[in-house]
Amino acid sequence: MKSKIRIDVERVKGNVSPMIFGQFIEHMGRAIYGGVYEEGNPLSDKDGFRLDVIEKIKELSPPVLRWPGGNFASGYHWMDGIGPKENRPKKLELAWQTIESNRFGTDEFIELCRRIKSEPYICANLGWGSPEEATNWLEYCNADTDTYFANLRRENGADKPFDVKYWGLGNEIYGSWQHGHCEPEEYAHKAAEAAKMMKRTEYMGASVPIKFIVCGANNFDWDRRVLEYFYKKNYAELVDFISLHRYDSGPDYYRVLLGTIDFEHNIVACKGLIEELKKHYRTNKLPKIAFDEWNVWYKTTGERRIAKKYFRQGEDLLDELYCLRDALYVGSALNIFIRHCDIVEMANMAQLVNVIAPIFATPKESYRQPIFFPLKYYRAMHKELSLDINVISEQIAFDEKLLEEQVRKYEHNVPLHWKDSNIELRDSLKPYLGRSLSVIDASATRSSDGKSIVVSIVNRDEDSNREVEIDLLDFAPRSGKRVVITGDEPMGTSIVPSGSSISDNDYNERACFVRESMMDKVSSRFTVELPAHSILLMELR
Repeated sequence: MKSKIRIDVERVKGNVSPMIFGQFIEHMGRAIYGGVYEEGNPLSDKDGFRLDVIEKIKELSPPVLRWPGGNFASGYHWMDGIGPKENRPKKLELAWQTIESNRFGTDEFIELCRRIKSEPYICANLGWGSPEEATNWLEYCNADTDTYFANLRRENGADKPFDVKYWGLGNEIYGSWQHGHCEPEEYAHKAAEAAKMMKRTEYMGASVPIKFIVCGANNFDWDRRVLEYFYKKNYAELVDFISLHRYDSGPDYYRVLLGTIDFEHNIVACKGLIEELKKHYRTNKLPKIAFDEWNVWYKTTGERRIAKKYFRQGEDLLDELYCLRDALYVGSALNIFIRHCDIVEMANMAQLVNVIAPIFATPKESYRQPIFFPLKYYRAMHKELSLDINVISEQIAFDEKLLEEQVRKYEHNVPLHWKDSNIELRDSLKPYLGRSLSVIDASATRSSDGKSIVVSIVNRDEDSNREVEIDLLDFAPRSGKRVVITGDEPMGTSIVPSGSSISDNDYNERACFVRESMMDKVSSRFTVELPAHSILLMELR
C-alpha cells in the first residue's frame, strides 16, 4: 500500500518554538563528571571541559539546557557548588547514591551554556530546599544590585548577571522516590511561595524577565489540582509552563515505537486540562507544556544494585548504548512536538552525555549515538511555521502473532539486569496487545517567507521499504535536499563493547548512517521511497 501525505501550505498551525530541541544534564552517573566535565583528562581544557564533547554538543545546537536535575535537584543546595573548588564540600548524594564533589556548580553550568550558546534553565530545589533558597539563587544569578548574593557572584568572578530566564519549580515532587514528595496542594503552595518571592527579586533589579515551569506529573488528577491551586489563588501569572516527563523502554523493536502513541496522548490530555482552566476561570493566561524529560531508557527496573553487577570497568549508572530503532522513536517524538506547536513550547531530551544520551564519552574518545542524528537534522532543517498535515498510512496491528514474533526475535536481547529482576519479555509486551501503530509518521514546516517547506517522515516498518506520495497543495518546488537516516540492522548499536573496560569499543558505522543528496525531480506531487526503519527529511524550494 502506498501511503499519502497531503500538505496545504496555507494551513499554518502556529510557530514552532526552537526550544523543543532542548537538552537536559543532571548530576547522575557520568553525565557531568566524565561527560561534559573531566578535570585532568588530556581531552579537556584547563577549566575541565571536555573539548571533544563540547564540539559534538555544538553540532546539536541545543537552544536551552536544563540543570542540575532531575531527582538530583531535590537534594541539591546550590551554595555547595560556588566559590573556590578546594573549599566546596563533598557530600553524600542520595538520589543516585553517589558522592557529589560539587566541583561543577552554577558558574560552571553558565560557562557551559555560553560555550554551546544555550539558554540556561535551572531547576530549583523544592524538595529539601526552601522558597528562600531558590530566591537567593535567583539573586546570585540575575541581580545587578549591591546586595549580598549578587556581590557573592561578583566575588566569584562574574561581574555581569547570568540572565537565567527559565526556572523550574521543583522536579517530580509527585513521586514517592523524590526528596520532599508531597501531595499536590502542598507542592503547589510551596511552588507558589517560591515564585512570588522570585518575581519580587525580578522587579527589584533582576537582569531579565523570568519564566516558571511548574512540576507536572503526566497525571490528570495531580496536574489539575496543582494548576487549580494557582488559579484559585489568582496566581495564574506565575505559571508559564507545566512539565511533562515520559520514558519508553524495551529490548524488542515495536514496544518502544508503540510508546509514541501514548506520548502524543499525554500532550492532548494535558492540553484538554489547560483548555478547561480557560473555560472555568475565564482567563487567557494559560501555561504551555515543557516536555522537559523524555527519551528511551532501558534500565527502568529501579534495581540499580542488580544492574551494577553487569557494569564494565569505568561504567556508571545508566550509560546507554542506542540503536536505530531508538532514533526512529526520537524522530517520531520530534514530529509530535512540531504537530503540537500550539501547546508544546519547550522540550528537553534526557540526557545530553553518557546517561541515556545522544553523545557517549569514554576517557579516550567520544561518539555520536544513533539518536544524535534526528536531533541534529531536525534542528538544522525544520522551519518556523508548523503546517497542518494529513497522513494516510497502513497500520501495524500489535496482535498475538506479532507479539510472539517479537519474542522469538528479541528474547536474547533482554538485558541481564531485567532477567535478574524476573521481567519476562512476553509479559512486558502484553499491555500493548490490540494497539495499532501507523507505519508512516510525519510533520511539516514552512519558512515564514513561504519559499521553502521541510517534511520529516519516519518509516516505522521493521522490515519493508515504503512508498509515500507527497501532495503539496498550491506549492510547486523546483529543487530539494534529501537527508536519509537509516542502517543495516535496526536493533544493532553503533557502539559495540569489545572488552571489559568502558574504553574498549568498536564503532559500527553501518548500524546508523546518514545519506545526503539533492533532489532535482520534484513537483507539487511526487513519490518517495523510504527504506525500512528509516527517517527521511526533505527541504523543498
